[in-house]
Amino acid sequence: MNIIDLSGLEIRAADDAAPKAPLRRFEEDPDNPRTEFEGPEFESFIEDIKQRGILQPIVVTATSSGQLRIRFGARRFRAAQRLGLDLIPYVVVEDERQMDGYAQVSENEKRSGLQPHEMAVFIKKRLDQGESRKDIAVKIGVDPSAVTHLLA
Repeated sequence: MNIIDLSGLEIRAADDAAPKAPLRRFEEDPDNPRTEFEGPEFESFIEDIKQRGILQPIVVTATSSGQLRIRFGARRFRAAQRLGLDLIPYVVVEDERQMDGYAQVSENEKRSGLQPHEMAVFIKKRLDQGESRKDIAVKIGVDPSAVTHLLA
């Protein structure tokens, strides 16, 4: 009996879902301007992926060798490695505007968290739905005193 190794194949869950591939299909971009991946913020990010999964697919380009080179999502990729995930979602980009280092820097620099008022409105909605302050704090990854502070 012949055994066929299918472990390198991509997996699609649904027509509108991003394809997923095994970690070994991905390679990091050697020119990625982000070089720091350790520290409490990264550990918190890993914990969030452990709880919720990867929320946004990694953006890649296909290489001539069949690898998927990571353009945007190196932190997600490294978190997936640390967690030992089997498959991660990705999208292939072919837009020339996204192929240089400036796009990578811009993508990292333009991100911003929620404003305190936005976070307070979210927390208030959750409290109105019957969740406790402690549960909300755990789910959003903040100290319970931060929930009280944001609501003030």
